[in-house]
Amino acid sequence: MRNLHTALAAAMTLIWTYSLHAGAPLPLDKVASADDLVAEALAKGAEIEGYLASAEAYQQNADKLRPSASLLAVVGQALSEHPQDSKLKAAGPSLREGAMALARSRSFEEAKAAWPTVQAALGGNATGQPPVEFDWAKLTKMHPSMEEMNSRASQLRRVLRRPKDPAVDSRHATAIALLAVATHADVHEVKNPADTPKWHAWSVALQERMSASAKAIQAKDTATANKEFIAGMDTCTQCHDAFKK
Repeated sequence: MRNLHTALAAAMTLIWTYSLHAGAPLPLDKVASADDLVAEALAKGAEIEGYLASAEAYQQNADKLRPSASLLAVVGQALSEHPQDSKLKAAGPSLREGAMALARSRSFEEAKAAWPTVQAALGGNATGQPPVEFDWAKLTKMHPSMEEMNSRASQLRRVLRRPKDPAVDSRHATAIALLAVATHADVHEVKNPADTPKWHAWSVALQERMSASAKAIQAKDTATANKEFIAGMDTCTQCHDAFKK
C-alpha cells in the first residue's frame, strides 16, 4: 500500500508538471534515449517491411501488423517530441501518420499504400507537413498496445534467461516503457474518474520499471534487469485486477 501511495504522489506531480505543456504526459528523456528510440523504429520498420513483402507474407502476419504499427506510431511521436536530437526527429510526425495509417489498414492493398510514408520517414524524410503536436491518447488503441506489450514481455523473459545482445535485448523493455506513456494518456478504460490517479500511478510505475530494466540490460546487469522486469509485470497485474472487472 505504501508503494501505491508513493506512486500516486509521483503521478500527481508528473500530471501537474506536464499539464503545463502540450505533448507526452511523462518525460520522454526518462523513458529512453533518442538513439534507443531510433533503433527501435528501424527494427520495427524492417519487421513490418517483411510483413508486406508479398500478399502471402501479409496474410501470414496480418495479426502482428496492427500492434507493430501502433508501437511505431508511438515511437514516431516520441522521436518528434524528444528533447534529444536524432536523425529521425524531423520525420517523427510523418512516421506517426504513416504508422497510424498502417495500423488502420484492413487489407494488403491498404497497408501497401500506407507503407511509403513510413519508409520515407525511416530514411529521415518527412512527407507533407504534419504537425508535431498530437494527442497521446489517440496514438494507439488499447488492444494492440496490450498485444505488443505481451509479445515484448514474452521475448524479454527469454532474453533475460539467456542474454545475447544488450542493445537488441533492451529494446523489448524500452518498447513496453514507451507504450506505458501512451497508456497513461488513454484513460477510457477508467469508468470511475476517481480511479484515474491509480491508472496514472500504475502507468508511471510500469514506465519507470521497464526503463530501469532496459538500462540494466544495456549495462549487462541481468539481476537488476530481471528484478525491475518482474516488478513491472506485477504493476501490470495490479492494474488489470483493478480495471478489468
